[in-house]
Amino acid sequence: MTKKRWVIFLIGVASVACLWLLKIWQENPSKTSHLKYKIGSYFFPIKISEWDDQKIPCVPIQIENQTFSLSIDLGCASNVCFSSRILNGLQDKTYLKMRKSYGMRGKFYEKSIYDVPKIDMGAVTFSHLSVDEESEDFLKDAILLKEGDSYSALGMGRVGWALFKNTNLLLDLGNSKIAFCDSLDTLAKEGYLKKSFVRTPLLFNDNILQIQACTSNGPICCWLDTGATWNILNIENNENKSAEQFAWDSNHFKTIPMFKINQRDFGPIKFHEIPVQFPFHVQAILGMEFFNSHVVFLDFDKNYAYFAKKPLHNL
Repeated sequence: MTKKRWVIFLIGVASVACLWLLKIWQENPSKTSHLKYKIGSYFFPIKISEWDDQKIPCVPIQIENQTFSLSIDLGCASNVCFSSRILNGLQDKTYLKMRKSYGMRGKFYEKSIYDVPKIDMGAVTFSHLSVDEESEDFLKDAILLKEGDSYSALGMGRVGWALFKNTNLLLDLGNSKIAFCDSLDTLAKEGYLKKSFVRTPLLFNDNILQIQACTSNGPICCWLDTGATWNILNIENNENKSAEQFAWDSNHFKTIPMFKINQRDFGPIKFHEIPVQFPFHVQAILGMEFFNSHVVFLDFDKNYAYFAKKPLHNL
């Protein structure tokens, strides 16, 4: 066989193999990984398994033949974070390093990072993820309590936005589901009306997910955080108090009448004024008060966020 014919033969074999693998994947997409590099469209929905005490949605993940219900926390830049009591019970893990983290009250914590060989989430398998161990003190630091309340169960852990960066993510929390999805076109095939969405750049300043909005008080940069129960406006702490000394009243809030994302008005929106202390400046946080009444699609591949008000007309 001549060199030219040999090359043509190899190209033909490779093409047939690719088509065969694509056919198998389309007919039996029970498990897949690295979705960003898959040929063709995909839509893998996952039902919310429960809502925790802070009204944060939780999804089931499988690891070492066990199922854990972890909260979805887009305010977290990690893949998966486990509480110490859960991570200590896992057998197959490898210590990697220590890393500093910070709480919303300005405190720094050190936590251990481990490699976990395999984690399943719905139809998707993740291989060799770095997983964070979080102490009870750190988890308490992330919760705002009203005066007289006490800490309840702190949960098993949380899923951060980094887990979805190679998959893209639909958040339809008003219908108690999320989905791995490749594009807005695929969402349209699943019944989501494309014209209901407005697009805006997805920003990664300080390793947190942010968008720019325009309000009646001027432009504002908003942190996307499903780990926050409320929408929050960060205010100056002029009383020289720690965040623990403030009493929070969930019935006291400020309403912003106009809240535009790329010229479309999503207002009025209510925000709770709270002093949040991070090592970087945070103007505002869009929490579950926002996500419960909106459908959000995060396209990490093209760095865009899409927003639509609930309900969508053809769902």
